[in-house]
Amino acid sequence: MRNLSVLAVMLVAKSAIAGDLGIIGDNLTWASPTDPSPQFLFRIYNETGTADELFGWQLSIEVIPSVTATGTVQIHSAVAPDDYILAAGSTGIWPPSFPPATRVDWINDLSLFGAGVPPAPGANLLKIDFLAFPDAAGRFDVAVIPGEFSSNWLSAGFFPTRDFVNVPFDGQDPVTVGSVTIGGTAVIPEPSSLAVIGGLFGVAFGLRTLARRRDCQRRGDA
Repeated sequence: MRNLSVLAVMLVAKSAIAGDLGIIGDNLTWASPTDPSPQFLFRIYNETGTADELFGWQLSIEVIPSVTATGTVQIHSAVAPDDYILAAGSTGIWPPSFPPATRVDWINDLSLFGAGVPPAPGANLLKIDFLAFPDAAGRFDVAVIPGEFSSNWLSAGFFPTRDFVNVPFDGQDPVTVGSVTIGGTAVIPEPSSLAVIGGLFGVAFGLRTLARRRDCQRRGDA
């Protein structure tokens, strides 16, 4: 009955108000889908510094491939991380297990005591790992699903439900909070490299301009 009681608390709170806590995640690399999965960490942070404490939370999470990615990456497990912000008084993260899927809804926990939330980079909230298909490659975004009944948090009294500052209840699209890239990362040239490239283009342009001037002079002499 644990799941029903938690969902009842989350869904009965109809009168939602704006919150001051946000969600951020990691940007990870994964050398190969045959290697062990990296651990992706969700962190919760205090945007405004008010005194509200966290007594419960719920996340619906989706892994979304970028336009250049191939294959499939699924969420494999979701557990309490080290230094979990609600470790004291936690009733346990639910569900304790689930079939691997690209989207998992209603991952949640309640605390009997609550905890203050620090500013960014925040405190540890949830740890997930992945299951990648053998052909998976490229960047896969990790997103939180908006909506009052999808992703929210609770302060003292357990209601009303409150939205995350970066995942509003009225949002239409999943909100990317991090990513996992399989098979390497994009290479961004260093500023010095850009300067060298720019200099080479400048030299080439100068040589072409000089050659044109000489051609014009030769035609005039003729």
